[in-house]
Amino acid sequence: MGNNNVKHHGVPLSENVVLLKDVFCTQNNDVEKQKLVHLYPDGLSWTSTHLTCPIKYSQFRYKLLLETLGVVLIIETLHVEQETNNLYLDEQLWCANFVGKHRRIGGF
Repeated sequence: MGNNNVKHHGVPLSENVVLLKDVFCTQNNDVEKQKLVHLYPDGLSWTSTHLTCPIKYSQFRYKLLLETLGVVLIIETLHVEQETNNLYLDEQLWCANFVGKHRRIGGF
């Protein structure tokens, strides 16, 4: 999203399941992150399970709400699995603070 150094690729696994691959191009090497995304079009929502990176197996639920002033994105952290030896302290605290909580991202 707005990063020119990222390549996105989606692999459909079934009608409502997609494997998303993001490749981040850095100065040293390319880093690939994979997410398994389950789409729920009737509910305007999807879940995302990280398959790689320090928060491997972490799950997030995203839901679009239609409101009078536009569309709002709600993000709920379902589960965070973390390899603490690969995370900085502020990243560990961020993960711990958001498990089971909702975040409301502005309308668009």
